[in-house]
Amino acid sequence: MWGMQKEERLQVFKAAITLDEKLIDVRKKRMKLKETCTEVMAALKAMKEKNNFAQMDNPSFKKINAFIAKEIDVVTVIQNAFQRLVFSSRINWAEDPKLKEIVLKLGQNPACF
Repeated sequence: MWGMQKEERLQVFKAAITLDEKLIDVRKKRMKLKETCTEVMAALKAMKEKNNFAQMDNPSFKKINAFIAKEIDVVTVIQNAFQRLVFSSRINWAEDPKLKEIVLKLGQNPACF
């Protein structure tokens, strides 16, 4: 009976060693996968940055960017004109919630809308 317990202990010990080896293998694979993922993400980021720089050199991108800048300037002028109109009319804009919202929006950067 004692011999059987030793055999069972030996089998359990061997099973534990086998599981430890499998765990070590899984950890190694996980580490390799993590390193590969990091490399892929770095390569993806580099490709994305390269694509953005390539896109900035594109003539149509420059044209669209210039158009947007021009429109932002026009909106800024219109905002300033309306803001001065409201202030010069001496209307108490703070009492009217809709007018207050409009005046507060007029003070914001048009590129943020």
